[in-house]
Amino acid sequence: MDKVLVHGTPLPEGTLLKAAAGLDILHCPTRKDLADSLIREQDVVAVIVRIDEITGEFREFISSLSSHFPLVKLALLMNAPEQSEPGLNSRVFSPPFSEEAFIEDLHSFVFADAVKNRRLHNRFDWILLGFLQEGDSENRYEIHSLSGGGAFLKSKGHIPPARQRGTIRIEFRNVELITDCEILEQRSASSNLPFGFPIRFLNLSGNSEKIIDSIVNDALYQELLNPKQEIEVPTLGEDGLTPDFSTL
Repeated sequence: MDKVLVHGTPLPEGTLLKAAAGLDILHCPTRKDLADSLIREQDVVAVIVRIDEITGEFREFISSLSSHFPLVKLALLMNAPEQSEPGLNSRVFSPPFSEEAFIEDLHSFVFADAVKNRRLHNRFDWILLGFLQEGDSENRYEIHSLSGGGAFLKSKGHIPPARQRGTIRIEFRNVELITDCEILEQRSASSNLPFGFPIRFLNLSGNSEKIIDSIVNDALYQELLNPKQEIEVPTLGEDGLTPDFSTL
C-alpha cells in the first residue's frame, strides 16, 4: 500500500484520514524517525510536515530530502508564510488546517500526478571512478547516483547506444565492483545529473545488491541528519564481500 509520512505538530483529528484517504499513514515523531522511514519504507508517495517556521537547519534537511527523493511530494504546513517553495515537488500550506477546503487541497496535492514507476533502490551521489568495457575498448567515466540496481556515468561527449551491453568496473576505497551492465536511454536520467547516461546492472547477485543498498542507505541517513557533512567514499569490509567485488 502507498504510504504517507507525517512529522511535526499533530493535525486536528480526522484531517489526515480525509486528506490521505486510502494511504497508509506512518507517524514519525523525530527527524531520525522521518529519515529512517524515508530510507527503509517502500512506496512512500508524500511527506507531510507541520512546523511553525523553517530554520536554516531544517531547510537544509528539506533540500537534502528533495534531492535524494525527488519523486516524493513534500507538504509543509506552516503558520508563518513562506516566500517560496522550499524544494522540488513541494508546497507550503497555511492555516486554518481543519477546514474542508484545506483537506481537499492537501488531498489533491498528495494524489495529483501520481508516479507509477518508483525506484526499487535508493541512490547516493558519490563521485566514483569507473571503467566501462565496450567491445574491445575500455573508457573511463565518473560514476554518479549509485544504487543496487545501477548507476549514472558522466560523459565528456561519447554516449553508447541504448540497450548496448558491456562490463562496468566501479572503484571504492579498497575494492572494485565488476558486473555486466546495459546502457539505458538518456531520458531515464534525472535532470539534476550532468551530461551522460544511466546503466542498469545485470546478473549482480542479490547479496551484492544488499551490500550496495546498505552503504547507500547509511550515507543517505547521515546526510539527511547532517546535510553539511561530507559523506566520504566508503571502505567496504572485505570479510562479507561477494565474488562481484575484488580487492584493489
